[in-house]
Amino acid sequence: MSRLFVLSVSLLFFILFGSIGLKSIFSEEAKANACDVTVYLNDPDKSGTNVRDKPKGKVVKQLPKQDDSNFETGIYLHIKASKDNWLQIEEVYDTNDSSYKNTWISGKLAATGTANYDPSVALNIYEKPSTNSKFIQKVYEEIQITVLGCSGKWVYGTGKAGGKIITGWIEPEKQCSSAVTNCN
Repeated sequence: MSRLFVLSVSLLFFILFGSIGLKSIFSEEAKANACDVTVYLNDPDKSGTNVRDKPKGKVVKQLPKQDDSNFETGIYLHIKASKDNWLQIEEVYDTNDSSYKNTWISGKLAATGTANYDPSVALNIYEKPSTNSKFIQKVYEEIQITVLGCSGKWVYGTGKAGGKIITGWIEPEKQCSSAVTNCN
């Protein structure tokens, strides 16, 4: 009888606490990548861009409309983290509105350009956020990159170069976050 009792208690303990441990392992959300990059808003819907309390979360605010005369040169965002193609806002430049801090936008709505102005010099698109990483492709033209993530000062994104879609990491020195001019 005591063996049955010990076995029952052990089984109950595993069910209660073991499953909680397993559940927490499988439900643990991926952590955000810390970053420090500037991007510009590139939302095709000019009526205003939703910002959320967390990735895929509740809409808590809207960014200014892109045709607002106060933002003739575009709306620029300082990004502090990325997670699952979402970007966390540290600051919206040229506003005094701190309520945007720590809100999130879809990376599909943010962009940066590339700063490779000499067509004889290639821009390397990297596999990982490091110049020691394997480069995936060389690009010989300026392109717009949809920013899907970031790590440190590196940007991860996708764009079109030479008629092909490219996806990878862009080093900090080769980014141009100006929507209206180059960064020379």
